[in-house]
Amino acid sequence: MSDCGLGGQIPNSLFNLTSLLHLDLSYNYLSAHIPAWFENVTGRLLSLDLSWNQNLGGDISFIGQRKSSLSLTRIVLSGTAIKGRIPSAIWNISCLEHLRLSDTRIEGEIPASIGNLSSLQSLDLSDTRIEGGIPSAIGNALSLESLHLSYTGIEGEIPSAIGNALSLERLHLSYTGIEGEIPSAIGNVSSLKSLYLYDISIEGEFPVSILNLSKLVELDLSYNMITGVIPASLDSLSSLVSLDLNANELNGTIPSTISNLVNLRSLLLHSNSLSGLISLSVFDNLTSLDRLYLSYNQLTVNIDSTWIPQFKLSDLALGSCNLDRIPSFLVTQYGLEYLDLSANSIQTNIPSWIWSLPSLSNLNLSCNQLTGSLPSRQTLPMYFDYLDLHNNSLEGSLHLPLAGAYLLDLSMNQFNGSIPSHIGAYLENAMFLSLSRNNLSGAIPDSICTPYLQVLDLSKNTLSSVIPLHLTRNCSSLSVLGLAENHLEGKLPAEWGNITKIHTLKLNGNHLRGVIPSSISEGRSLQVLDLGNNDLEGTLPQWIGKLSQLHVLVLRSNHFHGSIPRQVIGLPNLQILDLSGNHLSGAIPSNLTNLLAIVNASQNNSNHLEDVRYTNKITISWKGWDVEFMKDGQWDLD
Repeated sequence: MSDCGLGGQIPNSLFNLTSLLHLDLSYNYLSAHIPAWFENVTGRLLSLDLSWNQNLGGDISFIGQRKSSLSLTRIVLSGTAIKGRIPSAIWNISCLEHLRLSDTRIEGEIPASIGNLSSLQSLDLSDTRIEGGIPSAIGNALSLESLHLSYTGIEGEIPSAIGNALSLERLHLSYTGIEGEIPSAIGNVSSLKSLYLYDISIEGEFPVSILNLSKLVELDLSYNMITGVIPASLDSLSSLVSLDLNANELNGTIPSTISNLVNLRSLLLHSNSLSGLISLSVFDNLTSLDRLYLSYNQLTVNIDSTWIPQFKLSDLALGSCNLDRIPSFLVTQYGLEYLDLSANSIQTNIPSWIWSLPSLSNLNLSCNQLTGSLPSRQTLPMYFDYLDLHNNSLEGSLHLPLAGAYLLDLSMNQFNGSIPSHIGAYLENAMFLSLSRNNLSGAIPDSICTPYLQVLDLSKNTLSSVIPLHLTRNCSSLSVLGLAENHLEGKLPAEWGNITKIHTLKLNGNHLRGVIPSSISEGRSLQVLDLGNNDLEGTLPQWIGKLSQLHVLVLRSNHFHGSIPRQVIGLPNLQILDLSGNHLSGAIPSNLTNLLAIVNASQNNSNHLEDVRYTNKITISWKGWDVEFMKDGQWDLD
């Protein structure tokens, strides 16, 4: 009865099935208090699967309280609202073969008695509140084939006894508190096919014992602190399909023996310290290769202009690989979805065939020396998820993909003219839009305010007119608003209906006048507020003291008068304060002890902040993923 669209309570008629051995109600919409329901179960139930019924709840202690549960060989409650500590009785069910409690609110530790479960084949406690270490007794679970503990509070080292679990095929410990080196005993587990240890604290050199695992299909050691070189004998992993070593501290060259891994489909080596000259033709034997990431090492990638690979890629990342041109073989990659050639030295126009690749939806050509203009809107693809062309020398009018992009970054180019009045029609799904540091002029169109927009940066252009009311009233998702260093004028809008979510507001370097509107006082998430170098006036409002999350406050070079309110002094997180170039009076308070830097507020002199670093970080959710954008730079306070 799995995935049958069932809803409501579990029917009482099930309790009359005294000969029922297997009950599978997974992937439905049922709601019940599991312990109360289980009390009515009669008979000798062998298999219970209630997984992915999100409204099934109660305390997991019901297992073991009745003799009927002691006959269970399979308990699957993943994706329910079950909670509580795992009862010790579970670890005494000698016939238990499968225990899957992932994506629940259970808690507790894995006891040494797990070694008594001689029939246990799979244990999945991932994405729960389980904590503590992995007991050495895990090596006594001789039937164990699958151990999933990712996204938990499990900590400590991987016990050497794991090498005794000779039936183990899948070991997943990612996103935990595991640390130290991978024990050499893991090389004894010759049955291992899938090893996921990403984003923990594994250190030491590449564990050569892993090279004994000839059946290994998936190996993910990314986001750790693994040092040394990639061993040339890596090709002993002849069954390998996916290899992910990105974001470690690996050095040396990429061994040519990787070309012997003929089953390899995914090779991710980016963000290490790998060096040397490598030709992509070394991968010619990998005819199934689908994903290749070499970005952000110290590599020089050589690609012969006449070379055409045997493989067909969906993802290619060659950022910071010392390329001087866009590889011509890409014209043959009709299935290419993701292309990153950022931070190279490419000096050319963007070839027209790039826009014709039928599957391309993620394109990053940022930080090159690209010239020319964007093609007409009719030539651009109908849909892009991600388009990043920032920090080039592109010019001409803005031509945007017709729809779909969630991230669009055209900043730090030489685009001119006005922002298209109907820009919102092209940005219906946009979460991140940056057009800063161009030569754009004219008014900010009302349509730029779209429902999902979280980051909008139009700073350092020559935009004029007033800040549109739609921008402050209706952009309900906005977290970062940058309009600094334009020619905007008029009063600050009185209404800021979206201020509660904004954490960075930079309007400095314009011609804004009037007082700071009191509606900004509702900005309880504000961390950066920069209104400097405008024509604002009045006294500093006392409600600034309500902005308890404020880290940076810049009101310099305006026409404020009076004294500094004591509420400013009490801001608990304030680190940077610049009130210079106003008409303030009184002494600088002596107890502003949290500040990294302060500019003299009572003198109209030339005191400035220098070398104060900041990080602007924003995380947006897209298709179930959290995508983090970070910008590190220097405050423009001079």
